[in-house]
Amino acid sequence: MIKYFERIIAKIKDLAEGVEDYTKDTIVPSSHCAATLNRAKKLIEKGEYEQARDILLESMPLQNQNALVYKYLGIAYDKLQDWRNALDSYNSAAYYNPDDKDIWAKFAFVLYLTEHFEKASKAFENADKLRPMNSDILSGWGMTLLKLEKPEEAHEKLEIAAELNPNNPMTAMLLALAYKDLGELGKANKYFVELVQNRPDGINTYEYAALRYLCGDYEGAEFYAKKSLEFSDSAAPYVLLGDIYAQRCEKEISLNHFQSAFEREVTCEQLFSGWADALIRFGDYDEAQKKVEEGLEVDPKDKILANRRELCAALKGAKTSESADERVQGIIAYNNGDYNKAIELLGCDVAEDKTPLQCYYLAKSYGEIKDDEQACSYYEEAIEKNPMHIKAQLDYIRYLISVKKYRDAGYKLRKSPNTQEFTELAALLENSK
Repeated sequence: MIKYFERIIAKIKDLAEGVEDYTKDTIVPSSHCAATLNRAKKLIEKGEYEQARDILLESMPLQNQNALVYKYLGIAYDKLQDWRNALDSYNSAAYYNPDDKDIWAKFAFVLYLTEHFEKASKAFENADKLRPMNSDILSGWGMTLLKLEKPEEAHEKLEIAAELNPNNPMTAMLLALAYKDLGELGKANKYFVELVQNRPDGINTYEYAALRYLCGDYEGAEFYAKKSLEFSDSAAPYVLLGDIYAQRCEKEISLNHFQSAFEREVTCEQLFSGWADALIRFGDYDEAQKKVEEGLEVDPKDKILANRRELCAALKGAKTSESADERVQGIIAYNNGDYNKAIELLGCDVAEDKTPLQCYYLAKSYGEIKDDEQACSYYEEAIEKNPMHIKAQLDYIRYLISVKKYRDAGYKLRKSPNTQEFTELAALLENSK
């Protein structure tokens, strides 16, 4: 996901801008240091970042407490995308001269790129104190607060940034994302429509596609996801398209898009969790578990993938941890024969739009406690939401036969695929009458 972060930051502020003349900095260097910094500055301006880095490192034994040396060394590492050394250098520069008006913003953006969001927020706060009412700093701060799941605070910063620079499309997009996180989808949509109509690019068209997907507008989501690929052949739109085609039960097309995303950026956010979800939807739990494990190799701390690991285990009847979420615990309760507990856990939020799996296990649980109306209702919902879930169709017909609803079972069989499993159920129906 680093590549995506880089593109966002580049839109907020051109990080390749010329380096300030060192004489404008707050520390007056020695003559030797001044010569070194001047050479490094000119090399950076020419794009010769490795040479700038090398001469600054050579001067380090004599200037190991000089904030300016660390600052420009950080800039050189920044340009080379050597994030670890950029962080170390910027950190040293800030330590030796915490009043530098530029260092905190540069430090903050690299902290964001490396996903140190709490530290990035603190650095943006320091930058804002030294350079108040700066649109770029406030936009970066707002972007970081979104990552920290603080949409109210993010909205506050981004509103000010937009007022200071109403012509910055990236600030407008971040403000739209803040509205989305606040649940104000209408306001988010308004900002995105203006952006994609007047100032479209690969980032805002993709984010608008993601918003349309969230709203259940799969056709609109598909259109704008494909549109975003016209600007940049990046991984994220392929993941979204994989999700869209999974919802439409177009298995081959869906899985091909996840593969395309994988080929472009293995670290793409939600790649492996989306891939696993699609495979679960198609009933391939073993393959889903493989994708989960692949994803955890890339990011062992991914909480979504950790949850999917538990879900796959529950679906296969294996043991899971006690920290699993309520949906997983509900499936475990069903597997253990505790059907009332399964119903309580799977249907805990009555207003929630339940997943096909929730509906399926609720149907099975209600069937076990002889609540025919609820069982049939949830089977119908599970199959409507996921027509690819063949096991749900088989179990529903089997249940209808068990409660002697032969006519309904026959109707379902006539609409079912012509496979061995459904043929056997047809024979069971005939023998049951």
